[in-house]
Amino acid sequence: VLILGSLLVVSNSIRASIDRRREEIEILKLVGATTAMIRRPFVLEGAFLGALATFAAVGLSYLFYLWELQVVSENLAFTNVASQFQFLAPVTLASVAAGGILLGALGSYVCVFKISSASQPGSATR
Repeated sequence: VLILGSLLVVSNSIRASIDRRREEIEILKLVGATTAMIRRPFVLEGAFLGALATFAAVGLSYLFYLWELQVVSENLAFTNVASQFQFLAPVTLASVAAGGILLGALGSYVCVFKISSASQPGSATR
């Protein structure tokens, strides 16, 4: 559900960006830009949005981890359970970051692919 929600949010953001740049896209098509040249900036923007959201989520999770560690160490100091807590391993953090970037790029690619294929001659418009 979260992955689907992420894809929808990113694709809606990219769709809004495409709508804002509609005239620029038409000019690029008129001067001979390929479809890949037009899609690439939007996919990179989606990847950037995915990275930004991932880093914000990891940062907030780390702050929550620090707060919870403090609460546990103050209230359960006699059990020494706080020493057992650890944040995500670096490999896990890298995997989460790569997944967020990939989801952002995938969401924007799906949106850009639908829109640019719908604007091709002989296809249905939205």
